[in-house]
Amino acid sequence: MAPASPSSLQLSLENKELKQAQAAYIKALQDAGEADADIVGNVYAINGKINGGDVYASNALFRKMWRKQLDANVTEAISKKDAAPTAPPSIKEVQAFLATAQTGAKTERAINAHVRLATLDGDASLYAETRRSDGSWVHRNYLAK
Repeated sequence: MAPASPSSLQLSLENKELKQAQAAYIKALQDAGEADADIVGNVYAINGKINGGDVYASNALFRKMWRKQLDANVTEAISKKDAAPTAPPSIKEVQAFLATAQTGAKTERAINAHVRLATLDGDASLYAETRRSDGSWVHRNYLAK
């Protein structure tokens, strides 16, 4: 016999609780990404451990993606909220994470005639950089393994 699936009422209640938890996190964090016109990226940590980050070539592009990234990062943080809280990483730790992510085995491929994707696969992280055909970068993504 197959395990019983959650009732639609249970899923609805869980979804409501998730939405409430997300709203609290987003309210606390959203303004930080919209505070200044020179913000082009973010690095996020969950329970004191750096999980990843994104950097864009302009503030306009960052702002287009900020809320979507924040929503995804908040949902991930909520899924791990039972872990013991720890201090956030220091600026030095964030800088080291970003620098280390830009090392590793490099691969590059064309996405289309105008866009290329370069990746660096390291022991502790994965770095991906989207570039235009002229070589200028558009987006840099950092993921901890």
